[in-house]
Amino acid sequence: TQSGDSLATLFKRVGLSGQTLHAILQQNQHATLLTKIKPNQSLQLLIKKGMLERMIFQVSGTKTVEVYREKDKFITKIPKNKY
Repeated sequence: TQSGDSLATLFKRVGLSGQTLHAILQQNQHATLLTKIKPNQSLQLLIKKGMLERMIFQVSGTKTVEVYREKDKFITKIPKNKY
């Protein structure tokens, strides 16, 4: 990520729609974490046929947020730290 980036600008840059972003953030208990992007944070996107299948966002050195598609909705989870 770069200075000034937001999920909206990143999604647009890779060709994902604002509707996809809205679907991820809608009624999402982790939305606040997802919208606080800082420069140099890691964001991995798996896109198949123009559709987001999985997103892994490195919130901190030990915490990630994972978003994945399940049928017609997105599920968000924070994996437990292995250490």
